[in-house]
Amino acid sequence: MYTWRSGAGIDGNGNLIYAAGSSLIPETLGKSLKAAGAVNAMQLDINPFWVRFSVFKSATDGSYL
Repeated sequence: MYTWRSGAGIDGNGNLIYAAGSSLIPETLGKSLKAAGAVNAMQLDINPFWVRFSVFKSATDGSYL
């Protein structure tokens, strides 16, 4: 089924790779992550409402910036 999908992966250096897009099937998402250099990856959420990615940075006291 073609729908919004998201996925995350790790490249050979440990860098995080995130991919998301509309009208994707799992195969296309996987090929995209692989083309970006992912050596290990997984699909995350699907459908427009759920495809999100948030990054938080923590302060030295443990709170989030």
